[in-house]
Amino acid sequence: MRKLILLFVCSLTCVAWAEKVVPAMGEAPKWPREYTKDGHLVVVYQPQIEAWDNYKMLQWRTAVSVKISGEKEESYGALHFNTPTETNKSSHKVLIKGLIVDDVHFPHLEKDRAAKLKSIIQEVLPKDKQMTVSLDTVTAYMNKSSIKTQEVKAKFEPPPIFYSDKPANLVIFLGKPKFEKIKDTNLSFAVNTNWDVLQEAKKYYLLNGSNWLMTDDLLKGKWVAVDQLPKSFSDLPDEENWSEVRKNIPGEKAEILEKIFVIDRPAELIITDGVPEYKPIKGTKLEYVDNSKSVLFKHASDGLHYYLVAGRWFKSEKLSGPWESATKELPEDFKNIPTTHEKASVLASVPGTEEADAAILISSIPQKARVHRKTTTLNVEYEGKPVFAEITGADSKIYYALNTDKTVLRVGNKYYACYQAVWFESDKPEGKWIVSIEVPKVIYSIPINHPAHNVAYVFIYGYDDEYVIVGYTSGYTGAYISEGVVVFGVGYWVDYDYYDDYYHYYYHHCHHYSYGCGAGYDYHKGVYYRGAYAYGPYGGAGRA
Repeated sequence: MRKLILLFVCSLTCVAWAEKVVPAMGEAPKWPREYTKDGHLVVVYQPQIEAWDNYKMLQWRTAVSVKISGEKEESYGALHFNTPTETNKSSHKVLIKGLIVDDVHFPHLEKDRAAKLKSIIQEVLPKDKQMTVSLDTVTAYMNKSSIKTQEVKAKFEPPPIFYSDKPANLVIFLGKPKFEKIKDTNLSFAVNTNWDVLQEAKKYYLLNGSNWLMTDDLLKGKWVAVDQLPKSFSDLPDEENWSEVRKNIPGEKAEILEKIFVIDRPAELIITDGVPEYKPIKGTKLEYVDNSKSVLFKHASDGLHYYLVAGRWFKSEKLSGPWESATKELPEDFKNIPTTHEKASVLASVPGTEEADAAILISSIPQKARVHRKTTTLNVEYEGKPVFAEITGADSKIYYALNTDKTVLRVGNKYYACYQAVWFESDKPEGKWIVSIEVPKVIYSIPINHPAHNVAYVFIYGYDDEYVIVGYTSGYTGAYISEGVVVFGVGYWVDYDYYDDYYHYYYHHCHHYSYGCGAGYDYHKGVYYRGAYAYGPYGGAGRA
């Protein structure tokens, strides 16, 4: 049976067995909003945000007009609220849980008249009425100096960056290529790449869509179209793990032979459809490459190309490189890209822009869920007996399980597992696992250069006899705040020879090494997403 060893997909789903604290929200009603009762009319206008304490209590003020039943004229004043909130990042909405008025001001009215209007407002506005506002509205009015962020010292050195002006693909092996024998055949298959790569004797075969390519030298050889596959391919097991390969035997001969780049570490690939075509951005000295799915610019003043991937900027005179880091020294023209321009999405990755500040705020807001304590559990499987290694650099002794796909930690004689942003605990490494109501502080000191660092962004916010409120900030899913922007991954790529016996459990940490999938930021959803098919049919070396 084919082993599904590599876990390239780093997208984190909402807890399957948890109840979201914030339900999916529809489109927020337009402003102003009207409330009526007993003939009285209260109109609440676009809110102005003053503070958002720990992203829980929202202090906001708004203009209000009141028209008393039977009167023709309305009176205008100001309301002040201090209300609890919950945030739904996926819908980009903030849920205001109740309209309890903290204070009312009618500065131009007599005291008795103002008191009457205040009483009407408190009567008309439903105290238990929930309403939604745009997350953009909240972030736009926030005092950025009050934002509490968790920054890291991510790496900004460029990965290997390949370029082609013709169709191409990037085959990434995470470390030295490793192959395992396929039972009852003469074939072996690659276990540390997301591509289907098979080996017979000294020849390597790559499934690219419905086409097969072949080379004699896996890392440096030239790939050619396969006229006829070896007979041993018909011996592949008739099971689900090999269904995609089997349905492409014998396959179609490639009409266009794509260029294949092969490398043994996370890398990136820039493709242009022929010679690069540049289009100017009005009001700047920037041009953007119009015939590429990559985010590419050229600046007239220095003649350099600028490439954005995983939230980081790199620069080079030629698209073929060499590339060097540019995030900390971008030309000012990038800040002047019009917000209405088709390339305005990059503003969220330009330090010092309002969009970058808003992205930082959004990444700092926790996503929460409510978990049933009695019915929620976890199953952890190990390859053999549990094996743990100490995490160096933490505040005190903490150990990490090497031979499981779950993040399992040992602190003292207790075991803690983090899965889908929920903490579990057990007296034994195999379980029985129960939902935690508290975890040791040492977990939050796991250093940035360790693959388990992302669990330091998973928190427990409260509990009662029935439920635990859990949640995470964006670092858990690989979006980190560093150098004034939100980047994907911490940019570390290390040699995992130390874990040689358990290498396959370490390759799914895409939040750790950043590259290998053309990751781009979606401001409206506040997440990073996979870039292009050229990185492989199963999501690239990492994606979110």
